[in-house]
Amino acid sequence: MTVVKILLKLVLASLLTLVCVQYFVSKHYNYAYPSVFKGKYLYNPYDSLKKHWWKSNFHAHSIAWHHLPNGHQSPKKIIAHYKKDLKYDIACLSNYEKRTHYLPPSDPHYIPVYEHGYNIGKVHQLVFGRDPIVYYDIALFQTLDNKQYIINEEKQDSDIVVVAHPEVRDAYSRTDMEKLSGYDMLEVLNNKKIATRSWDEALSSGKPAWIIADDDCHDISKPGETGVSWTMVNAETKKCKDVMEALRCGRSYGVKGSDGVNDHYLKQVTVKDTVVTFVVDDTATEIKLFGQNGILRKAECNTDSISYTFKPTDTYIRAVAEFPSQELYLNAIIRYDGKHIPHNNNTASVNFWRTLRIRAVIIAIWIFGMTVVVIPSIPVTLSYFFRKRRARELSLILVHQSGI
Repeated sequence: MTVVKILLKLVLASLLTLVCVQYFVSKHYNYAYPSVFKGKYLYNPYDSLKKHWWKSNFHAHSIAWHHLPNGHQSPKKIIAHYKKDLKYDIACLSNYEKRTHYLPPSDPHYIPVYEHGYNIGKVHQLVFGRDPIVYYDIALFQTLDNKQYIINEEKQDSDIVVVAHPEVRDAYSRTDMEKLSGYDMLEVLNNKKIATRSWDEALSSGKPAWIIADDDCHDISKPGETGVSWTMVNAETKKCKDVMEALRCGRSYGVKGSDGVNDHYLKQVTVKDTVVTFVVDDTATEIKLFGQNGILRKAECNTDSISYTFKPTDTYIRAVAEFPSQELYLNAIIRYDGKHIPHNNNTASVNFWRTLRIRAVIIAIWIFGMTVVVIPSIPVTLSYFFRKRRARELSLILVHQSGI
């Protein structure tokens, strides 16, 4: 029983050390006060469309890490399912902390992406790029500062960082969406949850987060796991560099449907002065326009187009076209200075003294925990093993004296 207690204390000490190290590494920040999109010009991500729209899924899980995470099929089977069965143009694998080579890495069509995050709160990100994988995470609860630090670490060497399924387990709060910066896209559509609330919170705080829509598939044999959410990407080719450029500029939209069937398409979005017009390929059941704080600004039924005149108080307008078989979620038309393509640049600055104070507190917690858990067990451990050793010695002496 004593051995069990000792081992338990050692395990607890190891866990305490691990948790403290994870929190110790994170930095803490000052955040820019949330502001709205400003400018007399309107940025239209659909202004200069290329010839091709590519049906894409960037978030799917295969067997990886010796079956440890939740993935049930081989990479080959999953890619074949998307490409052959569902007729996708682009299909990626985004395993946890692992880039899976579903194509040769030298192939220009290979899009390297992985899902970051192994914490209990489902605070995850999709990270695109070929640079070193970020393995650091905080396994327990994450604060705003922890989330910002991880995004900063991912963004250092990556092409695109996506906030994944923000409303699953309420991973990202309203305050998070208002203050976090440095990421590029938001996974608004996911087979587990639609995150338009989080999207509007980010947009209303002046964060130009472009949409991405994915299945987040873990098992292609399950109904509703594949072909339910996808991204239409407007790029010159399916090569990685062209797809990344299109996603960064917002030349994409999300689709909610079934079996990956594209019944309807976006035709065009035009901006003339302050008037924006959205046009789809066929009569929609309803087209809705949402603005600042996610408020419905306009809606029209049984139409293939809708126009809206920006008012001085409007900061952005995004459209949702609803059909019987699917829904199209378009990126927002936003105010800007007319010079630079809007990006969600990092506006958080490190608060050195706050970081120092919190790290000092973490060290104090670790010392206290180790003092209570580990140090008291050392004399007990030594005493236990000395007693066992003495007992063995006495036993050998008795055996020797008895002549056995």
